[in-house]
This record gives sequence, structure tokens and C-alpha cells, in this order.
Amino acid sequence: MWALLLLVLAALSAVSPLTAAASSPETGAKIIVGPTPIPEGEANGEHDITLMNQYLAVTFGISTSPPWGVPRGFIVDAAPVENGEILQDTLAQFSFLANGWGRWPKIDLESIEYGSNETGVWLREVGYWETLKVEITFYLPSDKPYLVITAEVTNTGDKALENLVQGFAMSLERGWTFSPGFGTGKHYKPTPLAELGIPEDAKWVVGYHKDYTIGLIAPYYTHLSTSTSWVDPLTIATIQPGETRVYTAKLVFLPEPNSCAVAAEAAGETGTVAGTVAAGGEPVAPAYIVAFLSTGKPFCWGYSEKPEYTIALPSGSYALQAWAEGYGPSSKHSVTVEVGAEARVDFTDLKPSGKLILHIRDADTGRPLDAAVLPEGGEKPPLMFLGSRIFYTLPEKQGEAIVELAPGVYNITVNHAGGFLAKPVVLTNVEVKPGETIEKTVEVKILVDPNQYGYYCADLHHHSDIADGRTPPPYLVVAQSAAGLDFAFVSDHDSVANQAEIAKWAETRGMPFIPSIEVSPGWGHFNPYPVTRTINKDTPESLIEDAWEAGALVIRVNHPFRGGYWESWLDDKLPGIYNPFYTNVEINGRWDKTDNQTVTLLWKMWSNNIRYYLTAGSDTHDIWSGFTTGSPRVCAYLGRTATVEAFAMAERHGHTFITYGPMVFMYPLPGSTIAPEDGKIVLELDLWAVNGLKKLVVVANGKPVKQIQFNGEQHRELALELPAEEVLATPGQPWVQVIVYDTAGKLAMTNPVWIDTTVKSLAMPETVETTTVTVTTTLVKTDTVTHTATVTQPVTKTATTTVTTTETSTITSEKIVEKKVTVGGGAATAAPALILGVVIGAAIAYLMVRRAS
Repeated sequence: MWALLLLVLAALSAVSPLTAAASSPETGAKIIVGPTPIPEGEANGEHDITLMNQYLAVTFGISTSPPWGVPRGFIVDAAPVENGEILQDTLAQFSFLANGWGRWPKIDLESIEYGSNETGVWLREVGYWETLKVEITFYLPSDKPYLVITAEVTNTGDKALENLVQGFAMSLERGWTFSPGFGTGKHYKPTPLAELGIPEDAKWVVGYHKDYTIGLIAPYYTHLSTSTSWVDPLTIATIQPGETRVYTAKLVFLPEPNSCAVAAEAAGETGTVAGTVAAGGEPVAPAYIVAFLSTGKPFCWGYSEKPEYTIALPSGSYALQAWAEGYGPSSKHSVTVEVGAEARVDFTDLKPSGKLILHIRDADTGRPLDAAVLPEGGEKPPLMFLGSRIFYTLPEKQGEAIVELAPGVYNITVNHAGGFLAKPVVLTNVEVKPGETIEKTVEVKILVDPNQYGYYCADLHHHSDIADGRTPPPYLVVAQSAAGLDFAFVSDHDSVANQAEIAKWAETRGMPFIPSIEVSPGWGHFNPYPVTRTINKDTPESLIEDAWEAGALVIRVNHPFRGGYWESWLDDKLPGIYNPFYTNVEINGRWDKTDNQTVTLLWKMWSNNIRYYLTAGSDTHDIWSGFTTGSPRVCAYLGRTATVEAFAMAERHGHTFITYGPMVFMYPLPGSTIAPEDGKIVLELDLWAVNGLKKLVVVANGKPVKQIQFNGEQHRELALELPAEEVLATPGQPWVQVIVYDTAGKLAMTNPVWIDTTVKSLAMPETVETTTVTVTTTLVKTDTVTHTATVTQPVTKTATTTVTTTETSTITSEKIVEKKVTVGGGAATAAPALILGVVIGAAIAYLMVRRAS
């Protein structure tokens, strides 16, 4: 279909007056076919399409694929135009969701049309999601600073489509999102507006930075799902057979940070407020006038390049406050805005910011430590670029932090590896005065060093500042060093562009760098590593095969049940055949019910001798929206060999635990194979929790077999003896796992120790040797998939399961396999029959792995 489409577009290009910067001169708007004219835009295909007028430009990815599995045909670049100059790209993507994130209509691009009339230019496209027909029209008037969008959806099937989560989705290339009454932050679950403090009539959201505002006015919008770099104004609808629904929106572009202008456009009728801004009698400019609701939450802000300002607002009562860079805010002034009337408010009491300089050191060695610095108190800037809510030590000077704050009294938390290796240090009642500088030395007491146990830790899911990421390479390394991690790691969506720079900054911290990429098709995300190039993502077969060919030693399935590979597999939504040749599955970010699902299915697989291992990562995109880097993390047993290859092989063989805080140093190692001794299975544990230990749970074959309560001590050594007959009684492959909780409700979870009565115990890994072999897998109806895993014995053990498919495919690829290891990392495919009992198992898993109350 794509080849046919491109031939059609090529033919249009040969005859159309709209080709290659062609326009209808009388309209002032034009269509450009070819690479985007937007600076730093991603659309570089010869058939990409740009709509442009004197206010804005937007480019649709036709030849160019949008990110994250978004189908071709949606917007991939957008920017305001000022004085004839197109500004820097602002959008990563703008699309329509047919049923929540990842459920885009697949555009039938044979039917794409574009053209012009006497008032503007337009592009129309048709797509389908299941039985839902979606027709989307983008119309750009010649003389307006907005794009008008209409999505018409029709249920062409004979069954109702229930509880569809629908609406437009906007992801920023740079800057932050803002929703009136909610502000800037994270709230992923689509939630009614009133529950988030958003006024019922405020049907708009924005993306912004110092040099732009993009406002999305969405009258249909009843629910919000958002993060700092993307925002989805949504609604939930049931569409009956034959029923049609229409969603309209405006995408407003401004070359300045002015969300009140978007609020005014959405409201239609407005009043104005005018006045001046000064500090100590001196005029202040540029200035930002923030309008707050009665809840105390920001509604919008206006912008003025001069000390004199005028802003338009919908009618209502507000508290206004002036902000400016380098100053603390003014006092708030109440004002009532009436349609067609002007009110006046002058601000006279802005105060210069103060400065706090911190020198952060290891209390025992005096070495400089990176840290996150979190002030509590004072007034937090409502605009992200006016002042951070989280500060970090300087990339160019480890252990030094410079914190500029509005005048006020603060408690300052200095966090190096807080909750993992040390307790955060809190500086109380720090008074910041206008224009003054305070200098302090902060000593952090490190309580536990995993390296002394042969363990090294990494956050194996972290983004930099590509696509929806907001963390520049220097600060990615600083944040990972501040989290007390031993390795630096990056996995940007379908990009390796920042790897070289991150590697350079990692050297300044003495951290080995693991290069990865988050391969991001719509049916599942993967982090293979180490890889230094992009990966084919057309199908599971091509993706996993290409990752191995790119040199990956580990292929991780990210968030398997949160729009992930396992969810698509079980829902039969994969484009082609399920490919089982990956190695690890992820616990992602903050623990939720999808992680319970992941662990439950893993338990089933382990009992069937299918040896995928747990991995983890924070999935941090923006280190300034919260200090989440390193939570959770993977700690791998490497002994004295702290290399990227050693870390990968430890993950591949399960010699790891994942943790949100506690440290679990166990003998035998996770991933080892042991035999009972004298009718007992013995686990020797060295446990640490800087928040204090609360309890330990031993799981055998998916069931709890032992629990121990602690009294809040930070360190405990113990030896556990489990009756072998109890562990071996369950049919299938026997295994045991340890889960530890701290008093803050944070958990750590080991990978399994395998129990085998036919071998002697092999608790410690031997030196790994690698060789390249060719693996050929044939999947045909009711055929067999066989994978071989090598154990440190003369006998090779094979795990075999059966998978039923409706297609035939042969995959031949080169893979790294290991010799002289305790347990091989290969895994056979899990048959859908394994899902039987998962619902019951999920209930057990929830009780066992949820955070302790």
C-alpha cells in the first residue's frame, strides 16, 4: 500500500501547483510537499506535507514515520512563524486516539487529499481502528494563528464500541504542558476534569516554552491524561452501530509564552486587565502576569516584553501575581473581570532572588557527591522556566549545587541515593533573603555499598532530551550519579543520537556507559543493549532479529502489560507472529497493577521452566518533574568485573535483583541452580534497608512459603532453611524467590533460584565464554519452538513448549549463546495456555508484591 501511495503522491507532485512551496497567492496559506521547512524538524521525506501561513507551519509524516508507533499521516513537526521566519520545532507528534494511547486509527493513505480554496488550505485523510471509520480534516485559514481540526468517527460494525477513550493527543519536542487549574505535572489515568481542579468551561490545554505557546482548544474534552511533555484532552464514549460522532479542535500557535491568549480564544468573550510591573520602584520586564483560581491553582498567564502589560481573561474572579526571571513574585491582587471592561492592577513589590551554594560530600571520605536538591517552602514558579522545583549538582563540577530561590524560608532536602544507600539530608529553616548568597557544606553518610558485595546497579530505562524526553545528556548522567547508580544508561525512543555525548559525560563520573534504545512500535516497547544504532520495528520477528544482529546481549520487554508486548500478544494484536527470543521483562516505574500481572505470568513461566528474568527501570523522561531516576533499579552480581558486557550477561542469567529501596545480597545467587542439602533448601541473606526493614517473604513456585517480620533495623544477616519436600511438591520446575519490604513500603525482589535434585549446587557463576551460533525457528500451525539453555553440567537441558499459530514463518538469526555458566539465558516461547490461572495468581501476587501499608 505504501509503495502505491508514494507513486500516487509522486504523480500529484508532477502536476500540482501546490508542490514544493507552491501556493495560492490570494490565500496567504500554502502547501509544501517534501522535507519540512521547520528548523530541527524530523520530517525529511520527499512526500511529507506541510501546511503553512504567516502564523504557523505544521508537517504531516507521509514518507516519515512518526514516533512511538503512531501511523503515518499525523503531524510530526510544528512551529509558530514570526515576521516570516519559522521558529524551532515544538511538537513530537499530534494525532487522534481512537481508544486510548497506542490505539491510533491506521490511516488509509490511498485516500489522502489536500488542496486550497479562497480562504485557506486543507488536508483530509481517512483511517480505521477495528470497525471505527475515522475521517480527519485539517484546515488552515490564510489569516488566522490556528489550525482547525475535525475528526468524524463512525461505527461501521454491528456491535457497540463501548467506553472508547477518544480525543486528540499532543506530545512536545521541547517545553512543558499546562492545564488550567491543574498546572504542570503527571496524571496518566484519564480522569474527569473536576477531580483535577480544572474548571468545567476551561476546554483547553497548552504546551509552552520561553519562545512559544501551542494551545489545544478541545470543546469535547471531559477527561485529562497528561505528563510534563505530553497532554491528551479526552472523552469517554460508547458508539452504537451506524452512529457518528464529531470532535472539533483548534491548534493555536503563538511566538511567546502566553496561555491567557489561548484561554481568551477558547472563551470568545473576555475582559482585560492592564497595569505595570516594578521592583523597588524600578520597572521590570519582561514580565509574566499569572491569574490564579479561587482554589489557589494557576489558571493562565499573560506575557509582556515591557513593564506595562495588558492581558485578556474570561469573565470571573481571579488573584493576579507578577513573576519575572531573577525575581521572587509579587504579592497577589484580587480582581474581577467583566466582559468588555478593563480592570487595572499595578505590581510594585517584586524582590530579587537569593542564592544557595551547596558543597555536597561523602561524610567518610570527603569525596564530592552528585545530588538532587529539593526545596520545600517559599512560592513555586507556575512556569517551569522561571525556576526549577528540583535542582541538581553541576555537570561540570561534581558535588557543587547552585540554587536560586525566591525570598522565603525553606527546608532543603539534599538527596544522594536516598532510600537506597543513604538517608537524605534535610537543612531546616533556611532563610533566603533578596539578593543574598548562602554557602553550606552538606555531608552524606553512605550506609551500604553494594560494590563490596560484588553488586553494581543501573536504571535500565531512562530518557534524555529526545522526543518527549526533557533531560539533556549532562544532567542525565548527573541524575544517575545522584541516584547512587554505578552505570550510566540511556534508552531514547527510536534514537541513538545522544549516546556519544552521554558517554563523554559518564567518563567525568567514572561510570561505565550502557548504550541502548527504546524500540517503540505501537504494539510493544523494547530496550535491547548494548546497541548503537536504530532497530527495525515492523514486526516482532524483524525487531528481535535485528536487535540481536545489532549486537544486543540483552533484549528487555518494557512494561509488558502497559501498552506492551505481552498485552498485544494476549490480545492478538501483534503484526505477525509472536517472537519469543528476548531475555528479560520489565518492572516499570512506580509499581502498579500491570506489574502484578507481569510477575504473575512470570511465576507461571518459571514453573514451566521458561526462563525470562525480571529487570527494571524508572522510565524517567524529565528529571525536574520529580527525582525518580533509579527507582526502580537493577542490581547485578558482577564480582570485580564492572563492565557493560558483564552487566548484560548477569541480567541475561538472572544474577540480579530489582529494588525500590532495600538491598538483598543472597547466596546462592539469583539465577543459580541448586540442589537440596539434607532435605533442606538453604538461603543465606544479607539485607539492608536505610528506611528500616519491615518484612521478608519467600515465594516458592508462586506461593508464599515463609514470612519474617522485622523491627525496623537497617541491617540483618540470616540463613533460611526451607523444607525441600514443600518446595518440590508442586508439579513443574521448582524455584524460590525472596521479596523484602522496608518501613516506607518499598520492595526489592530477587530473580528465582532454580531447584534441581539431579545436579550438585552451582551457586556462583563461572567465567562466561561466548560464541555465535545460528538459530532457526520455524513456526507453523501447532508446531514446536525449541530453545536450548546450557547449565554448568555435561548435560544440556532443553525447555520445550508448544505454540499454536495461523501463519508459517522461518526466522534465522545469529545470537550470542554462553558456555560455562550456571544457568543459560535463552527462553522458549510461552504458550497462551499458560495464561490459565493468571487471574487467580494475580490476586496472590497483589497481596504479596504490593507496597506494604
